[in-house]
Amino acid sequence: MKQYLHTEVLCAGLSLLLLSGQAFAQLSAIPTEFTGSATETFEELSRVNVQALVNVEVPIFSGLATISGPNEYIWLNGTQLGYPGTFGLGYYNARAHDGNQGYGTSLAYATSRITFNTPISGFGGYWGCASTTTPMVFAFYDANGASIGSASVVYSAPNHDGTLEWFGWQSSVPIGRIEYSGTWVVNDSLRLQVVPEANCAVLFSTGLALWLARRRGKLAEEAHFIGSGLAHSNSVSGRHPLVQHRGNAQCS
Repeated sequence: MKQYLHTEVLCAGLSLLLLSGQAFAQLSAIPTEFTGSATETFEELSRVNVQALVNVEVPIFSGLATISGPNEYIWLNGTQLGYPGTFGLGYYNARAHDGNQGYGTSLAYATSRITFNTPISGFGGYWGCASTTTPMVFAFYDANGASIGSASVVYSAPNHDGTLEWFGWQSSVPIGRIEYSGTWVVNDSLRLQVVPEANCAVLFSTGLALWLARRRGKLAEEAHFIGSGLAHSNSVSGRHPLVQHRGNAQCS
């Protein structure tokens, strides 16, 4: 019985943690670049292998995640429009933030996906697109595919020369997947922050504590209901609930 109770409490704590996390999820912007646990510069990927791919999951962050899209390209840094291997953003080419390469989805409007093998707490990078009016939309999901939240940003085309712009976010619920949409979206120098193990323990403890508090409240309500019923029963029979009436004792 004790073993069953311990298992019940553990499972309930985990379930409540997931549910309460969804309810109190907070997604907020990270306004400035952070170092993070890992960085993806796209310098190690081959343009020969990553061009015109259709939703092929390309490993990034040294295998910690994959990126995919409907028309994937690794592009080259360049200032001359139309130069082979470059990626045009209207009147200028995309410029790599670090190194000489970046990643892009070459469609007028498309949705790409980044999937993390281990949920993360923070994500960001340098972004650009072919429009300074149509927003890039980022949708965040947990490891089970449940929505955490979304964010829309507009590329301001800093310097008007293809320079990419920093956008980043952090979430109180670990992120398992990000989907982003926009017009000819490019990125470079992506960052992620893994969820510290200590934070996982704190989140679990919090979820379990909330479940226990809720359980205690439910038991208190049941006790009050039983007590009220007993008092009502004794008042009808003319007895006080705390007085023992020996006259009605039966012996066999």
